[in-house]
Amino acid sequence: MATRVTINVASLIKEINKYDAKSLRRSTYQATKRIGFLVAKSDKKGLPFEFKSGKNQFRDPVDYTLKSISYTAEKNEVSFEVNDDESKGNAPAKYLFPVIGGGSTEVYATRFLQYLRRRNYINPNQYPYPNTKYGEMIQLTKSGRVKPTVYRNTIWGLSASRNKKTNSKSKGSRIHNARVFAVKSQGESKNKKLRAGIYRVKADEGKKGMIKPLFIYGKLPSIKAKDEYGKQIMTIINREFPKILNESINKYGKSI
Repeated sequence: MATRVTINVASLIKEINKYDAKSLRRSTYQATKRIGFLVAKSDKKGLPFEFKSGKNQFRDPVDYTLKSISYTAEKNEVSFEVNDDESKGNAPAKYLFPVIGGGSTEVYATRFLQYLRRRNYINPNQYPYPNTKYGEMIQLTKSGRVKPTVYRNTIWGLSASRNKKTNSKSKGSRIHNARVFAVKSQGESKNKKLRAGIYRVKADEGKKGMIKPLFIYGKLPSIKAKDEYGKQIMTIINREFPKILNESINKYGKSI
């Protein structure tokens, strides 16, 4: 998942022979570290800025995405890598790289979507859109995103309902405390009016079960095409590195 970018220092220094070799190596190394940090971590000029506000921005990227780029500087080379660790959820490399590495415009299949497909709760060409009007169950973060617990509890609800371990008479306040079921296409449920989606059945004070949609299925969304990963990096380097290098030479360089 790494894209290595080699900075040609010699082409950026007009009078390279006027500097002491040792001080020049130090200058270029310090400049390389600075440009590596700027590209990977700067939210004003680097990739985090591009992902959030620049030409190649994503819709409301979370901090985990913005902080997903790491870098390694060595002599006059710097390499960048997208985090591929899945221990905390969906790995940024999995959902970023198809877009910035291969030019894909298809939305990434999250763990939730993968589960629905694997268990045959949804058709391949469908996508689960949360019913945010059902605020009691579809809870949002401060940034307006669906909380991860909503997806997890929906999975638990579907699994428990399939195994008949829950019912609509439960007084629990969480999604999985009541019966949860999926409808892949309108008309396949006993209630022919139900659209394709995921529903929760909850009894209200002894009345018949109330069916409320948690997710409504729709067409797969698409993503606006982004510039290739390496191109984004080189655009930033070509714009910012000459200034950084000059500052580094002025600080560390020694004339012969």
